[in-house]
Amino acid sequence: MIIKRLVVTIIISTLFTSISFAQKKFLKNSENITEQAENVMSALDKLDFEVAFSELKKNWHLPENELDQLESLTIKQFNSVSDRFGKTKGYEFITDLKINDFLLRKVYILKFEKHMIRVLFTYYNSGEGWIINSFKWDDTIDTLLK
Repeated sequence: MIIKRLVVTIIISTLFTSISFAQKKFLKNSENITEQAENVMSALDKLDFEVAFSELKKNWHLPENELDQLESLTIKQFNSVSDRFGKTKGYEFITDLKINDFLLRKVYILKFEKHMIRVLFTYYNSGEGWIINSFKWDDTIDTLLK
């Protein structure tokens, strides 16, 4: 009986993951990409992680549970960052790095009272449109000065 429940649970989870994956949308052009990145950065500046990750989830083709875990981890880490770096003080776009028509990285800085962090958005175009391939942030500011 337990095995049947487990199998049914796995099937239902797979079905919902597949449905969720299928509903993700592709971004059509660089204006859509910039709009999404700006929306995420604006939300991060306000420490509104729910809005930031809601925006990312629209075009990130990862399972929902992985995105939820990433959101949870980001909230925990930002709490530590905020304690050390102070309040947010805005953000700035730094640069786009592009490889042909299939890979684009947008680089931003999120400013705090005492420091800043680098925020990287990487987008991939498979031919159907652009999707977010990775989103990460760190405090390796020195790499921006090369």
